[in-house]
Amino acid sequence: MTECMDPGRRHAAARFLERFGLEVGLNELLWIEREVQSGAARRVGVQEAREAGDGHRARRERHIYSVAIKGNDVRIVYDPEARRVVSCLPPEWRAPTQRREEGAKRRLRGGKRGYTHQRRHGGRKR
Repeated sequence: MTECMDPGRRHAAARFLERFGLEVGLNELLWIEREVQSGAARRVGVQEAREAGDGHRARRERHIYSVAIKGNDVRIVYDPEARRVVSCLPPEWRAPTQRREEGAKRRLRGGKRGYTHQRRHGGRKR
């Protein structure tokens, strides 16, 4: 089934098999992508983008979602620009702390501590 997939999806299918023993085909990956795009999957983290350099290739920002697949709670890595499942994380992977997640949400909205913080605390941030 994996021979009809592009290399990125083939990688994701291999990780599902390696980490959870789940044989995931193209239809399952498309279903997961629709779950993410429709908002049915819960986002639990963000992998920051990485600049090229120091021997590393550049990497786009990736979002991490929690999806129930065949009775397993699986954390999948999703590329919002390509709109594809890239991989899945090992079962022992832990979600980032709530504080880091809130900061990631704020960055995604494009906001930062500023106007609201200033109004609540009586003036400019020093």
